[in-house]
Amino acid sequence: MRMRLRESSAFLIALLLLIGACGGDSADMLPDGETDGDDTPITVTGDDIGAQDGDDTPVGDRPVADSFVFAFMSGRDGNSEIYTMDADGRNQRNVSNHPGDDSRPDWSPDGKSIAFMGRHGDAGWDIYVMDADGANQRNITNERGDEEDPAWSPDGQYIAFVPLRDHNQDIYVMDPDGANQRNLTNHRDGDAGPAWSPDGKRIAFYTSRDDDVEVYVMEADGGNQRNLTNSPLLDADPAWSPDGKSIAFVSERDGHSQIYVMDTDGGDQRNISDGPDAAHTPAWSPDGKRIAFATRRDGDQDIHVMDADGGNRRNISDTPGWNFAPAWGSIFP
Repeated sequence: MRMRLRESSAFLIALLLLIGACGGDSADMLPDGETDGDDTPITVTGDDIGAQDGDDTPVGDRPVADSFVFAFMSGRDGNSEIYTMDADGRNQRNVSNHPGDDSRPDWSPDGKSIAFMGRHGDAGWDIYVMDADGANQRNITNERGDEEDPAWSPDGQYIAFVPLRDHNQDIYVMDPDGANQRNLTNHRDGDAGPAWSPDGKRIAFYTSRDDDVEVYVMEADGGNQRNLTNSPLLDADPAWSPDGKSIAFVSERDGHSQIYVMDTDGGDQRNISDGPDAAHTPAWSPDGKRIAFATRRDGDQDIHVMDADGGNRRNISDTPGWNFAPAWGSIFP
């Protein structure tokens, strides 16, 4: 059976807004539809992507972050906006501030910009980039279909994203200005949720190609695509640890969505959130000590943080309405 994986952002945001109004619980993402897609191969070589080992600056000479900060999506204003806050939850502020919907933020490695997906009219979702304070918002895809799930490469030279083209979703990459878009996965079934390894050599993602939803990994040029999770139930939303040794992801194998962590070869898969409420969208802190995620444990959909082993959970957004999809960033001197 051929399946198209489609995380419908319009549906997700409408559902979260409804949940915020009605006090219900969130639904998990599921695959839908079928398509043949386009199997025409598109060649991308290691000379284009992933040939360099991330940032060539010696580790000891790289700038050290003064502090960490979050970007996340929030429905507290009646639509979906991108907010930022300090790592302890203070100083929450609306930085996208648009009457349309904005979703799925991701920080640039230098902490100066945020990529996100926005629907600022009737043309569907596009990938935008803005300054960290919300200024200078610009549409970098400008396509007729939907473009989702932006993810900066560790060296800041590329943004991975997921367009809906030819009735199918694949993992693409492009330059930060939207130029040089190219298809990496090029598969007839749906792929989504790209996440770069810290050295920029690999990309994890989730896919419906095995008649369910699994976490895969591939080389940064699209080669050597392989299944890591191999579970009969949904596995999605991978996130690499900063040391490159682990991948956090969401799994429904325990009856509802929980945060799991596994080795990068798929070994030692373990539930670390292990709570009564669904947990979504894991994101590692830049120092690798904590994982942020979204959950309804305290009544509202909020951003929580826990230690990397699942201990010491606490609610840091703690506001009425819903908050979702946290992304850690660094502030440099």
